Amino acid sequence: MAWSGFAPCEAIFFDLDDTLIDFDGAAVERCWQLACTEVLSDQADGMAAELRSAIKRVGAWYWADPDRHRRGRADLMEATRAIVGQALETIGRPNDQLARTLATRYRALRDERLEIFPGVVEMLAGLVAAGHTLGMITNGDSAGQRRKLERFDLAKHFAYIGIEEEAGVGKPEPEAYWRALRAVDCAPGDAWMVGDNLDWDVIGAQELGLRAVWIDRHRRGLPDDSSARPHHIARRVTELGVVLG
Repeated sequence: MAWSGFAPCEAIFFDLDDTLIDFDGAAVERCWQLACTEVLSDQADGMAAELRSAIKRVGAWYWADPDRHRRGRADLMEATRAIVGQALETIGRPNDQLARTLATRYRALRDERLEIFPGVVEMLAGLVAAGHTLGMITNGDSAGQRRKLERFDLAKHFAYIGIEEEAGVGKPEPEAYWRALRAVDCAPGDAWMVGDNLDWDVIGAQELGLRAVWIDRHRRGLPDDSSARPHHIARRVTELGVVLG
């Protein structure tokens, strides 16, 4: 049993967020709306909507920079507080305590509403049963990523789990992939990397010789200015054609 249309491979490495788990989906906007409404219930009319718009702008700026992104994903709570704090300043209402309270509420709501994509557990179990060696290469902090793995009982499917904080290196640094390959004793040409990020899960992996599957959940297609050329594009990770016996 193997992925339909794919050459046999010894190892398949998966990203976690927005590949196996819905991390940045529709719940994000809903959680911000709820957090702003709850925390700002005693504030002037319209402040919640104004602040939410400011948070969107500041958040887009914050996460666009690779260095800020690296620091922020290592401490999501602090990154969220910084974003909210700057957003409050932009609307003329600086308030450190309010920023911290709102960030804390938002992160709690986000954790509550995390979901695993339908069919992922069955897909992983089927791949293992078919004799594939599975690994995970994910950026982020150890505590946060381990909580997700435990919540959805995912760790048992993987022979290797490489979390950025634990490994001391994250995608797209070559060592992040080399550590995974060494752990499962697999050559790059015999492995696949599956994920939603073109830089981390496609370009970074392909530069070492791995084949890459890009998950394009929103069907946006490859950006015009992207040099990425995935070996395969799927809307959902479960579209990879696992045949379960």
